[in-house]
Amino acid sequence: MIPTHNTSGVNKVPIMEDLRNFVSNGLLHVRSLSAIEEMRAVARDGDTISAPGSMKDDRVFSMALGCYYWKTAIRQALISGRRTREAEAAKKRLSITDQVYLFQQSMMSDFMARKQTARRQQAQAARNWRSGARRY
Repeated sequence: MIPTHNTSGVNKVPIMEDLRNFVSNGLLHVRSLSAIEEMRAVARDGDTISAPGSMKDDRVFSMALGCYYWKTAIRQALISGRRTREAEAAKKRLSITDQVYLFQQSMMSDFMARKQTARRQQAQAARNWRSGARRY
């Protein structure tokens, strides 16, 4: 199920408020004049948020859903993966030598982890073979 602006049971208020906060805090820069016009037409009447009459609010609600998804899923994944602006800026400040060293360390760690996994699999296969050979 993909919620859209026409979906019943979806509370648009917090999602649209997130969009307003993203725009007012400068986290989202809307450059499309038609999207800005749509945003101006969207109004809240109690618990209902929509564009009056035959005007559309599809694009505005799509932007709001994008902001909501960013806030709830993508942003958290980046933070947990330590992909913050500060961490990325620190990586850029490293010298070429440091970057090469970190890359080599990463490659070596990956290589050793794969090698250790292969050794475990070989040991398990040998144990399985020995236990199978004894049964006969």
